[in-house]
Amino acid sequence: MKTISTLPKKTFFIFCLFLISFQVYGQTFDAKNSLYVELGGNAGLYSLNYDRILYQKNAFKAVGRVGISAFPQRFFDQLAPVLPLELTALIGKGNHHLETGIGVAPLLHHVNHREENTLVTKLELGAFTTGRIGYRYQKSTGGFLFRAAFIPIINLDSQLVPFAGISLGKSF
Repeated sequence: MKTISTLPKKTFFIFCLFLISFQVYGQTFDAKNSLYVELGGNAGLYSLNYDRILYQKNAFKAVGRVGISAFPQRFFDQLAPVLPLELTALIGKGNHHLETGIGVAPLLHHVNHREENTLVTKLELGAFTTGRIGYRYQKSTGGFLFRAAFIPIINLDSQLVPFAGISLGKSF
């Protein structure tokens, strides 16, 4: 099982440096912020998300994203809160972009185990690791936002699960 403590510390450190380094450069994209709903995607079934363009130069844009969701467990009687985080690159000019990225989706999930012949449920912190390759429609001045992507997910059992996501929202 993958947990936050087993995620490579070096990857997390590089991810943080990447985010921080892009914030110090000037930005020319008018609509830097986006709010959207993603069906499927990094959090599993759905998520509510905010992202921001952190850097732009020519046809390249770097975007940081944070979201929130609740992932059903077992027979939908328990919910695991999920916080999808992602760093993506947008490549393209105008309204149409190739979107590639990598992310992590930390979650609190319920785990059952036996203690002295008693079934005990505990909350554990885990994480999905995600990738993204897809299409993003976003006008530079803001307005309607559309995303569609293939999203490979490495789940809590360290299995690669092919997945997809579609997002609708607004940039401003």
